[in-house]
Amino acid sequence: MFIQEVSIEIKNPNVDRQALIYKMDDFFNAASKNGQSQDAFPLTYLHENRLICLTHTLEKTSLSRKNDNVYVKRYRSELEKMCQAKFQVKTLGKDVNLTRRICRCRKPSSYILWTTFDNAHSPLECGDCGDNVPLYRIPKPPVFDDKGYEDPGRQECFYINMWEYAYQACSRLEILSGFGERWATRQMQDHDSGLSKDGRKVCRDIEKMVGVPVYYYLYNYRDITQEQDKQRKCPEFGGDWLLEEPWHRVFDFRCEPCRLVSSITCNSR
Repeated sequence: MFIQEVSIEIKNPNVDRQALIYKMDDFFNAASKNGQSQDAFPLTYLHENRLICLTHTLEKTSLSRKNDNVYVKRYRSELEKMCQAKFQVKTLGKDVNLTRRICRCRKPSSYILWTTFDNAHSPLECGDCGDNVPLYRIPKPPVFDDKGYEDPGRQECFYINMWEYAYQACSRLEILSGFGERWATRQMQDHDSGLSKDGRKVCRDIEKMVGVPVYYYLYNYRDITQEQDKQRKCPEFGGDWLLEEPWHRVFDFRCEPCRLVSSITCNSR
């Protein structure tokens, strides 16, 4: 994870600086949804005649124009017109507390969708190397207008973000071990919960775009022994899904027809 300084010189003496700050907020909100920034609300400040933001990115080139979707491109252009200047991005260094590797596979044969309450990276992992996949790398499903017509300029990752926000909210409730804990655990653990249905639809949508399997991770906090857990069948298909060896040292279960993966319970007796 890289720490980036994003700045723009304010050459227009007549620009409304508060409006400029709001526009920068729009830019980073769009960039975070596209996977180009890991911070929807980065540290932002004015210094002399420059508007400066500090943000995290998965790659040095995450904020490159080639990764922009239509929204990021629009807000970048509007900011540059308002300031009468160009964006500047300077890599300050790597965050020593966020060191996950980024996938370098040319064409992964599968992906895994999963996250946790404290995940600061992408919720998508490569099924080949097990490393993180920036969302701006994957094709986006089309967005349709109110009349059902496809808008070719509006392809985005927003549907992935909404599922991720909901999952992380459930994960936080479960970690707090108070109000809502059991409900949150069921949402993450049951294959047919509302949260899992949304997540599995995300997987199907991504799979249509990339043309390879996309697996959905089911959390496991059952109060049973590990041996009992290993006897469990796939919750949907009913077949064997215990792997001989954990997949990427994390996933002990995998059902290919159902596109489900899971781990041995972390609450074993």
